[in-house]
Amino acid sequence: MEKMSFIMIVLFLFVGIAHFVSLKVIDFSVEKKNRLRRIFFYFYGMIYVVFGVIQLVYTENQVNSSSLQIIIGVVFIVLNYLKKLDPKE
Repeated sequence: MEKMSFIMIVLFLFVGIAHFVSLKVIDFSVEKKNRLRRIFFYFYGMIYVVFGVIQLVYTENQVNSSSLQIIIGVVFIVLNYLKKLDPKE
């Protein structure tokens, strides 16, 4: 029960911090928002690739799901590099 409470508190803190940061980002200029969005998608793609590789190394029976996760991460990185994830303004 204590472990579940700790996880819940950590999750609430994470969501609270994310909400606070998102409220601060509202006041940024469009250029800064686009720059932060690009950084986020690079980070997002890298996390997908890293967790896919970790799953591929440590679990032998999940080759399909980990390969799909790696492919999705690489797609996010490539689309972000080609500026296809930028909003049309």
